[in-house]
Amino acid sequence: MPRSLFDAGAYDEIDARLARLEHTAPARFGTMTPGTMTCHLIDALEVALGIAPAEPRRSWLPRALVRWLVIYVVPWPKGKAKTVPEMLRTQPAGWDADLARLRSLLREAAQRGPDGRWSPDPAFGKLSGRDYGVFLFKHFDHHLGQFGV
Repeated sequence: MPRSLFDAGAYDEIDARLARLEHTAPARFGTMTPGTMTCHLIDALEVALGIAPAEPRRSWLPRALVRWLVIYVVPWPKGKAKTVPEMLRTQPAGWDADLARLRSLLREAAQRGPDGRWSPDPAFGKLSGRDYGVFLFKHFDHHLGQFGV
């Protein structure tokens, strides 16, 4: 079973990796900088937590099998996948403030847990709390790996 943000120690692991992230770290893949990646993850959490609005799109992703494969099975491509506009709204304002905001939202998501109320994802549609836990862990792991942490 893939790791979930709600697994014991998972939040602490991701938060510790965020604490080691340097704003000058070069990307191992993709075009994001640490600042734009941090803002991208802020946007993803704000959508998941229902802080920022997002309308699910009609696409092939919400189909149950494809959604399950993307969240639970298939490794994500490095530097090739495009995201939805809702996940690129926030622009870097200041490294320390942006990182603090991201870490605060991550804590809020971890505390909400699998039984909490989650908003639909624009690409995947309605996700269970269990799905969100795996999706968020995988998303953070992917982007932190992008910068070697």
